[in-house]
Amino acid sequence: MNFTNSKLLANHIYLWYNNTNKNKNKKQNIVNSLVRWKHTLLDFCFQKIRKENMMVEIITKTISIIYNIMKLLVRLYIKSFEYYPKTTTFCTIYTIVRYLFFP
Repeated sequence: MNFTNSKLLANHIYLWYNNTNKNKNKKQNIVNSLVRWKHTLLDFCFQKIRKENMMVEIITKTISIIYNIMKLLVRLYIKSFEYYPKTTTFCTIYTIVRYLFFP
C-alpha cells in the first residue's frame, strides 16, 4: 500500500465516520427539538391553567366582596326602616350612606 492508497483509505474512513456521525447528530437534534417542543407546549398549557386559576380566584373574591356589601346594604336598609318607617327613598339612601361612612 503506497501513500496515495492510504490517503484514499483515510479519506474514505473519514467520510464514512462523518456520515454516520451526521445521522446520529441529526437524530439527536430531532429528539432534542421534539423534547424542547414538548416542554414548550407543556409550559404553554400550564401557563394557561395558572392564568385561569388566577382569574377564578379574582372573580371569586370579587363576588364575595360584592355579596358582603349587598348584605350590609340590605341590613342597613332594614335598619333604616326600623328607625324611620315613613321615610322616602331619598331619605333611605341618605340613611344607608350615613351608616356606611359614619357608623
